[in-house]
Amino acid sequence: MGRWMDGGWHLGGGWWFGWMFVGWLVTIALIAAVVIAVVLLTRPRHGGDVPYDAGSARRILEERYARGEIDTEEFERRRAALGG
Repeated sequence: MGRWMDGGWHLGGGWWFGWMFVGWLVTIALIAAVVIAVVLLTRPRHGGDVPYDAGSARRILEERYARGEIDTEEFERRRAALGG
């Protein structure tokens, strides 16, 4: 138990404050770990299992054709490969 001294409670000569600080650091680290785990487990995965958006691919193809990056033959071939 603490003792009354100099107008306030002194628990063990003040050493408890250091351990209280360590306790707060551990608590914050645990909360951060949980938040990081939730973010990593809920974000979408990138790679082969992500279906592509044919609409986006077609739009990009049309933009490249409009800018003159590809010719008509290449445009038609790639559009057919996209299924449309």
